[in-house]
Amino acid sequence: MKPVPRMMVFIPADHDHATALRAAGSSDEQFSAFAATGQMIKAHDYRPDEREDADYAAQLYASLAGLATSGDDRRLVLAADVPIARVHDGATDGSYGAITVTGLDWSDVRAVFVDAPEAVEAVRKAKQALPAAAGDGLDAVLGLGEVTALTDDHELLWHTPDEDW
Repeated sequence: MKPVPRMMVFIPADHDHATALRAAGSSDEQFSAFAATGQMIKAHDYRPDEREDADYAAQLYASLAGLATSGDDRRLVLAADVPIARVHDGATDGSYGAITVTGLDWSDVRAVFVDAPEAVEAVRKAKQALPAAAGDGLDAVLGLGEVTALTDDHELLWHTPDEDW
């Protein structure tokens, strides 16, 4: 039997939604996500040996997209290795690896990345600055000083999917 081609994707989520997904085991919903797509790799001039760097960038972009969609006081990103047949091009921010994922099995989640409690104030400031970039995509969000401060000063912490995060 031939192995199913897979892709590592990074899905911004809020804590309650991620917890509910873990409890349910799967969901058929469509998720906005980010991945080191060919378009993103080309747009950012990553070399073939820089795949890990491209994945890290996709994780960062997912965390920033989550600022606008989550009501939580910390960023949360699910890293999942999904069948590539579930991955579709995103409508916007393609050069940042924006995609959609149709359906997700919790067993495909490899890690959960979450801000440390110390990041709460920086997350709050970054969220308050978002209206200045409204409608202009990740390019504008990345240019906000509050977002730069958040990403420069607060790395997301890695957790296994079954941990308390």
